[in-house]
Amino acid sequence: MRARIVPFAPAHLAAIAPGPFDAIAVEGLDLRALAAARADVGPAWSAMAGDRILGCAGIVPLWRGVGAGWLFGGAELRRHPMLLHRAVARGLPQAMRGLGLHRLQISVHEEFAASLAWVERLGFVQEGAMPGYGPNGDTYIRYARIRHDRR
Repeated sequence: MRARIVPFAPAHLAAIAPGPFDAIAVEGLDLRALAAARADVGPAWSAMAGDRILGCAGIVPLWRGVGAGWLFGGAELRRHPMLLHRAVARGLPQAMRGLGLHRLQISVHEEFAASLAWVERLGFVQEGAMPGYGPNGDTYIRYARIRHDRR
């Protein structure tokens, strides 16, 4: 599959048929409101194949040097893990440098074993469990990727 990365638009998030884990994470949330909020707070991108949106990701700046990353992937994106891995592995260091981030933190649902393993392959380090963090009271695991070359 030939995919391309494009700037995120709120309609992209609403166009994704969520995978099973993403559906759990956003159960009961207003995706249109979430998409609009994501578009207004920081840089974000979408992966597309043809006219299909495979997934969306972005970074929400928290304060100087620190950001929170997010990813919402559809079922089709999960069937192409190398496409996602290559795009994120290439883009993540550039995005962190470009935004002047020395820390990027993310949260992963404790039951999403493949995602937990993947973020560690991307260089994120586990910091601990966050019981009750999810919209349904689920436990998430906090990870961070720290840039030590901030000069």
